[in-house]
Formats: sequence, C-alpha cells, structure tokens
Amino acid sequence: GCGSYEKAYSSFARALHLDEKDQSARRGREVCLSLIPRWDSRVSQRRRNRFARDSGRPASNTKVYAISEMHYDHIGHEEWVNSIHATKFLDDVLIIAGNAADSFRALERALIAVRAKFRRVFYVPGNHEMWITRNEDKRFPDSFCKLWAIVELCDALDIDIFPATVCKDVYIVPLLSWHNAQFDTADPFPDPSSEANRAAKWPIDKEQQLWRYMLRLNQAHMDKPYHGTVITFSHFAPRTSCPVWPEKEIRKTSGCPELDEQLRDARSVCHVYGHTLYRFNQVVDGVKYIHRPLLVEMAIDGSVSKDPLACVFNGESLCFDLVDI
Repeated sequence: GCGSYEKAYSSFARALHLDEKDQSARRGREVCLSLIPRWDSRVSQRRRNRFARDSGRPASNTKVYAISEMHYDHIGHEEWVNSIHATKFLDDVLIIAGNAADSFRALERALIAVRAKFRRVFYVPGNHEMWITRNEDKRFPDSFCKLWAIVELCDALDIDIFPATVCKDVYIVPLLSWHNAQFDTADPFPDPSSEANRAAKWPIDKEQQLWRYMLRLNQAHMDKPYHGTVITFSHFAPRTSCPVWPEKEIRKTSGCPELDEQLRDARSVCHVYGHTLYRFNQVVDGVKYIHRPLLVEMAIDGSVSKDPLACVFNGESLCFDLVDI
C-alpha cells in the first residue's frame, strides 16, 4: 500500500536465496523490479521534496566540489577523508561520483565522515559498491538488494541521491549507471571471458539489460524544470571520447554512451564522472566533462598526500579549480 517496492524486492530475493525454485518469490521480485523506477513510495516523495529546498539560496554563497574513487577502505584513503578541514567547506556541496568504498560498512563510515564536512553531499554508487564482499552474501542475496540498502542508508544520513537545486539556478542531477560494451566502438561486444565485476551479482542480464535498467531508474528525474547551471554526474563515463586506458577489457567496462543522451535531456552544462582513473577536464559539444579521481600516495613515514579537491562551480560560474583540503 505504501509502494515500498525496494524492501519487497529484497524480501523476495531472500526467499529465492533460500529456495531458488520458489516461483512466487521469483514473480514478486520481477514485479518489484518493474515498479521501482516509478519512485513513488512515501520515502521517495520525501526525496523529491528536497528538490527546491535551497532554490532561494544565493549562488555566491555556494561552491560545488567533485570527487570519485574515494575508496575509503583502501590504505591511506580514510586518512585523506579525515584530513578534510572540519569547517572550511560547510557552506559548500560535494559530488561523489561512485566507488566510495567496497563494503557496506565502509561505505557507511565514509558517507558519515564526508557528510559532516559539507552542507550537502550528492552521491551515486559505483561498481565497487555493487560487489557483494565477504560476509555480505547473507545480508544481500544480490547487488540490487545492496543498491536498495545504500539508497536507504543515504536517506538516513541526509545524503542526496535525487536531483536538487543547491542554490539559485544551480541544479545537481545524479544519474545511476552501468557499463555497456558498446562503449568500445572498435569491438562493441561483451567479452565472455571478462572477470570484471565478478563480485557483483545480478538477477538480470548484466550485458544487455543492466545498463538499460540503470538508465530507466533515472528517467523519472528527466522532467524537472532544470535551467541555468545544471551539473549532472554518474559513475561510468558517458561519452566514447572520454579517455580511458587502452586495454580492451577496460574500455568495454568503462562507460555507457547512452548516458550522454540522458544528461543532455537534463540540459546539463557540466558532467562529472568516475571510474576511468584517467583525469579529464574538457568541453565537448557544449558540455564540460570532468573526471577527478582521488589519488593518494603514502610517504615512507606513513603520512598521506593531501590530494586537493576539484571545485567545479565557484559561486559565479563553472570552473576547474584545485583547492587544498
């Protein structure tokens, strides 16, 4: 009655985990998958109500920063996050374009840490968050169960996963995504021997259906009255001209070209993406594409390098300024 399809999905998935022949649970899971993209539950309505919360805030008082590949559970990365100044960015907004952590527990700690340092934090999961790590399989029968749990976690921590205006005429639009082998234009077919993301567990075809489903999850956000400065972001690269490392398997799992159509439907003037680890800042066909992964180096004495944050909106216009943390 309340449209809580995500929780119902997880219940059906757990039932199937116990008995894979349970056809009633299988049908229930499929129905939930078809209904979730409507985002019409009560909690989804609360997320939508945040859309205009800061629409009257002067743009001059807001800066927007972007990062990806935060990998909170990697050596040195937690120290980097904790070294962000406690008060310097409290009027500002942070975009996290995925791969904040592998395990759910580490992700929770990461999001709590950054949420305390910024006025608002916008986030989409990357491929690492979709991995079912050791000891998580009983809690998350598949990666959709983990995704819905992450969505619920973000609600609890006041992390934005739906679009919103962050100040007058400035919008941030998160876009969920998954890779499409057609990103490799020279050989646009899946590699059957690929071991990429083998720790993720999907109940639908991961090559042909999954990326389409992720785009469908974004569709309900495309009819908002976006204008002015619209900053979209995703984990996977949205355009084949975004540089990636040349290995064939890497290109096949780096992006989804259909994302570019979606971000342009949202009138984006700047798109932040993650995953490729190939830093990039360039305007292409009227959209500024930015990839700024966190790179942490540890010195012999154990100290951690303080990689600066990239500011992509400075209160007046789009920019690409590196700011000490």
